[in-house]
Amino acid sequence: NMAWAGHCAFVASVNGVAVVDVSDPAAPQLVTTLHGGGNAFSVLGGADQTLETVAAAQRPDGRSVLLAGRYGEGAEASPAVPTPMDVFDVTDCQHPQFLTTYSWPRNVHNLTITPDGSHVWATMPVQYLDISDPAHPSDYHDLDTELIKFENPVAPNQNSHEAWPSADATRLYIGTMDGYEWNNNQGGYTTTIILPEQIQLVK
Repeated sequence: NMAWAGHCAFVASVNGVAVVDVSDPAAPQLVTTLHGGGNAFSVLGGADQTLETVAAAQRPDGRSVLLAGRYGEGAEASPAVPTPMDVFDVTDCQHPQFLTTYSWPRNVHNLTITPDGSHVWATMPVQYLDISDPAHPSDYHDLDTELIKFENPVAPNQNSHEAWPSADATRLYIGTMDGYEWNNNQGGYTTTIILPEQIQLVK
């Protein structure tokens, strides 16, 4: 996967996160490769298995943040395994500044940052984190318990591969990977978020 901030692309791979300067689209330049606690080891084995677990956003104050986590293939049924995620300030995208490593208490597959850059959603299972102070992530919530209420009893344990917040951050779109749901043209949930612990199912 790939994330963007400023004139840089952040390309996740099995060897860290490559920072590519694309200010001249005809001649992109590799600036550096990021390594750290969040992208240093994967449950899949091997080093730097970030793969899909990368996201970036530019905040209204002009500051940009990059998140690079350890990629987890497991779904919501996976046992709780602390999953490291590195947080970088990439306001000057050619010179990323490492801020901290946050350990998610459960598996993490994908990361999506809200448009204002203040919150992040993780999937497999769906989890939430406040990154308004990117050096000190806080207010962790595990939404899996709430979402279980809406699981199909015939095919439980929805594999929430994607979770995308709306532009105003009041609604979260959760795309599932469950075969039963897809076969019935119900490959996603739309969930209205009031507070992370108070969820109203829309579809």
